[in-house]
Amino acid sequence: KFMLEETLNGDPNDPNSDPNNPPSCGVGPLPTNGDTATVSEDGTVIFNPIAVGTTVTFAMSVKESADTDETIVAASSANGAFKVLSPVPIYVPRGATVSVEVSFTPTAVGDTSADLVLATAKMGNSHVALKGAGL
Repeated sequence: KFMLEETLNGDPNDPNSDPNNPPSCGVGPLPTNGDTATVSEDGTVIFNPIAVGTTVTFAMSVKESADTDETIVAASSANGAFKVLSPVPIYVPRGATVSVEVSFTPTAVGDTSADLVLATAKMGNSHVALKGAGL
């Protein structure tokens, strides 16, 4: 689970940082409102509802907030409605933000969700909750 812009051990200067609940690694999405999706304060990517069988894409801004450079070596979701379109590896310099493009194609009417796993070279796996709905 991601918290907004945390360091691995929590940042005492960041009011959103919780040292008792550090992220699984230093890469995580930043809250934003886009045309096709929103990233909430807790890092959940929520796609706007769309018609079954149609596809939208969302460029998720991911920040490296640990005190090291990092490389996302794999990105995947077990739910086929969500796909990572950005090629890996993705180099993320310390403190920098990169874009990871994710698509959503609902296969049925109703809510669906998935866990996006961002596997990194140094810090292990980060998890991003993905949600969407088919109309």
